[in-house]
This record gives sequence, structure tokens and C-alpha cells, in this order.
Amino acid sequence: MSTPVNCPHCGRPYEEGLSVCPHCGRPFSPLPAVPEPAGPEPAPPLSSGLARAGLILGLLALLLLVLSLVITVVAAIQVGSFLRSRDPRILEWMYTNPEAVWSLMDRDPVLRQAIETGGTVSLVGLGLFLLAELGAFLGLGLGVAGLAQERIQPTRQGRTHSILGIVLSVFPLLCCLGLLVLFFASLAAR
Repeated sequence: MSTPVNCPHCGRPYEEGLSVCPHCGRPFSPLPAVPEPAGPEPAPPLSSGLARAGLILGLLALLLLVLSLVITVVAAIQVGSFLRSRDPRILEWMYTNPEAVWSLMDRDPVLRQAIETGGTVSLVGLGLFLLAELGAFLGLGLGVAGLAQERIQPTRQGRTHSILGIVLSVFPLLCCLGLLVLFFASLAAR
């Protein structure tokens, strides 16, 4: 036998299991289901792949930029020191008579080796600089894409990683722009 339950509408007892009150005829609404307690929500990921890639490329671009500048400056200082030790006026003469440098290099193999070594090291520096700029462009693009992805699917530190990747990528690009301005200013000054 069922236990009696009181109707929520008229307050009279009825047998449990009925869907309509036998006294007032009103339907019983089912009791709301009590949700089972869920475990803790999983934490969102630390960062999206785009944000991390932008940050890593920005760091790499900055590192390559510094390395390329150090290599190029060291090569220029060493070649300049060597040339000044041979003759203090040689650098000025080389800048005013660039076409005569080849004949001088043909007559002096030590000078030729020093200039070629300095030129090779400078080319390595230039290659690293170009890689830094490529990495900076990619880092900037991935950082912006990471920010866009953060609006759709936020992560714990994705926004921070994206912004850092953008900032680190912009710095090498600004250095490149500065070097281009200096280059064209030196051409205009001639």
C-alpha cells in the first residue's frame, strides 16, 4: 500500500503515484530533479597553441636579432682594428676609393683574407638578422591570431602569452625599420 501524500493544491491526502489529485482534479507537477553533484570543473588550458607559438617566435626573433647584431659588430670591430693596425688611413681610403680596394686586396693576401673573413661573418650576421625578421613577422601574426582565439575560447594565460609574443615580435621589426631609415639617410647624405 502506498503512503498518503497531501495535494499541494487542495491539501487533501491522496495515494502516492497518481498524476492527478482525485479530489480537486489538478495535475501534480513532477518534483524537479535534483542534479547530482558534479566533480570540480576542469581548469582551462594554460595557453592556446597559437599564443604559445607567437610567444616562442617573438623570443626567438629577439634572440636572433641580438645575436646577429653582436656578430656583425664584432666582425666590423675586428676587421677595422686589423686595417687600422696596417695603416691608420686605410679605412678612409677604402671609403673614398672603393674600386681600388680590389687591386689592393690582390697585392696583399693577408688584407684580402681579413676582409673576406669579416665579410663572411657579416653575411652570417645578415642571415641571422633576416631569420629574426621572418620570425618576428610570424610571431606577430601568431600573437594576433592567439588574441583572436582567446576571445572565442579563453585560456588561463593565453592573452598574456599573445600580447608578449606581439611585443617581442614588434621590437625586431622596429629595429629593421630603424636600420632601413639609417641606410637611406646615409645614401641621401652622399
